[in-house]
Amino acid sequence: MSRPLKAARKQLGDGRLLAFLQAVRANKECRVIAAGMVLGCVEEEGLEAGLACFAKAALEPWAMRMTLEVERLSPRVFRITFGLGGGHVGDGGTWRVVYTAKGAVQRLEQEGYWMN
Repeated sequence: MSRPLKAARKQLGDGRLLAFLQAVRANKECRVIAAGMVLGCVEEEGLEAGLACFAKAALEPWAMRMTLEVERLSPRVFRITFGLGGGHVGDGGTWRVVYTAKGAVQRLEQEGYWMN
């Protein structure tokens, strides 16, 4: 697994990471296809294998590469940059994410968006 993905998982924990991806996938205002792609792999193969799929892909020049960067702004507030891209396709963005004490996404504010 890539170093940035390991660092992001350590900062967020798997529950908050999955809650973030689900919130992005469900958000009708900011359609980011990458969240659905990653969640599809996770739901089909399990968390480790689903995330590892994109970490291994980074070794292939034609494959989709995952961007995942996490900055803690306060104990329950994070700035998360996430997306997939490879060749001339992909999308992603940056969000300010507020979590509940139990790790659910309370508020999701998109700060930026990119598309290849």
